[in-house]
Amino acid sequence: MFNKNITEIKKKNPTLAQQLESMDVDKITDINVYEAESKDYIISYKNIMLHSAEDPIREAKAMWHKTIKNPLKDNDIQVVYGLGLGYLFKRAYVEAPSKVVIYEPNLDILRFVLENVDFSNELADDRVSLFSNKDDVLDYVEQKYMIGDKIEVLFVPSYINFCKDDLINLSSEIYQVVKDKNIDKNTSALISKQAIKNLLRRVSSDKEMLPFSLLKNTIKNKPALVLSAGPSVKKDIELIKANKNKFVTFAVFPILSYLLENDVVPDFVVVADSAAQLFKLKNIEKFQDKLKNISLICDSRADYGFDSLDFKNSFLYFTLADSVSSEVFQTISHPNLQLLPSGSSVALLAFETAKNMGASQIVFSGLDLAFVGNEVYADSVFKIDIQEKLINIKMPDDSYQVNLPLSTVESASGGSIPTREDYLYHIREFEKVLRNEQLDIINTSLEGALIKGMSYISLEEVLKGVGSNEDYSFPSFKDEDFALISNYKSQTKKLLENTKNQFVELSKKMPDAIEAFDKIIAELSKDTFDNEAFQGLFSPYKETFAQIRQEITSNYLLGACLRSEIIDFLSGYIKDSSLSLVKFRQNFESEAKLLKQAKICIDDLLRLLDEIL
Repeated sequence: MFNKNITEIKKKNPTLAQQLESMDVDKITDINVYEAESKDYIISYKNIMLHSAEDPIREAKAMWHKTIKNPLKDNDIQVVYGLGLGYLFKRAYVEAPSKVVIYEPNLDILRFVLENVDFSNELADDRVSLFSNKDDVLDYVEQKYMIGDKIEVLFVPSYINFCKDDLINLSSEIYQVVKDKNIDKNTSALISKQAIKNLLRRVSSDKEMLPFSLLKNTIKNKPALVLSAGPSVKKDIELIKANKNKFVTFAVFPILSYLLENDVVPDFVVVADSAAQLFKLKNIEKFQDKLKNISLICDSRADYGFDSLDFKNSFLYFTLADSVSSEVFQTISHPNLQLLPSGSSVALLAFETAKNMGASQIVFSGLDLAFVGNEVYADSVFKIDIQEKLINIKMPDDSYQVNLPLSTVESASGGSIPTREDYLYHIREFEKVLRNEQLDIINTSLEGALIKGMSYISLEEVLKGVGSNEDYSFPSFKDEDFALISNYKSQTKKLLENTKNQFVELSKKMPDAIEAFDKIIAELSKDTFDNEAFQGLFSPYKETFAQIRQEITSNYLLGACLRSEIIDFLSGYIKDSSLSLVKFRQNFESEAKLLKQAKICIDDLLRLLDEIL
């Protein structure tokens, strides 16, 4: 029995399979087997019955129907906390076509049950996953969940007796993952199109840039100081100025003006935001000479305006989220052209750059991610008014103001501190990245938000353990290093030429298809369904609709520009052979909406491609 189960587990979770195989089932002594009144087998763990002593099958059925109030679809997720003898899991599996995640944190129970119950058929199903580690469950949800999906957490009631806190935490953390994905989706909707435009314009520029990967391990055994934009950096500024040569310094772009005004010239400035950013660099003319001593590390999709500035060196950082470069790198094979981890914030990207460059220690200053002293930025002129449920941020002359929902977060100094909802997202992204990080990460913002995985030490104390260090010196670069970006740009232009031709052909089909959709939706909106009339409208365009849909959802460029729209379409599209007329019409409306959005996007991209190619 165990061998059949473990064979399937190895295919999806080899780490768990190895753990289970290394256990000696004969040493598991806290589990006993009984027979319920219904004659079904049940077990106890440490004298706690894991199932109903009367009828475990009826208990599981009642538990499922009590929890699941609405029908579940293929993309929905059921998380079953506690396997026991599998009654609740099997109920979840047969009642709905959704994905089913089994989370059994107790390896003794899991090993014993897999020895005695055959789950091999269910475990072989692609929609079933088994985990014993909570982080694995959260990672699974983050990867599989799409906006609009339902997630339900079911649990074997008896597990409350010995896993209550873990169960509550899991439910809360799953909810937070879902909430964060919605925030991420809303952010993506705002920046994805601009990010692609920035990259495409960058490809056509004459700016001499280098691939960031050339800097890999170039600061090995040196400490890095990452200067973020939070208000606490003001407390550190004099120490930073006096001890800058003890670190390799990385500044996030929003803090650059403040640093230069205070005669702190960082080694690197990191930029990531796709939206216009240059307005944050005040007195550009005044700082031109200082910029020539700073190297730029630029996310490939960041504000194109940075390419106009005269930095010492400019490095392109290609992220895993860069779909265009992902396509191009399939035709270019070179160790210094790589897709690297992206960040949800420029501070996180600065961390990734310092880590990739081999820093022995990474120290943050100004990484508050909260309103420290009722301030949001070190050099901000904004006035902050924290009200009962809102944070009001405005210019002194009232020329601009915004109200944001008030959130709170645990402070590094204890208690709580006000913050913004998007900052909570960045905090959790940091914590996720740092979860298994072995590098020494220090945050000097002692009154800011607590980020698990960081040590909180004042910069003054940090400096006691940092010896003298020479200023960072660059490695020398050769013509072939610059040629890498030239080759990248050349290959990208070839890819874009092909894409442009595809868009031209696709664009020709779209007006007729859109008109056909509108007629079909009008027909389906009538009080009575006329199948002959419907087929007369639908059949001539059936293959065209499928072709256009496939091209929109699979194209690398449209996928990046229409990320949130495609997510909305895929999550809202109902796959069911027995749809009601209303649901049937809604599918056509959803597809027509995506097609119209794609048409606008394609026309916009074609104008840009005409300009840059």
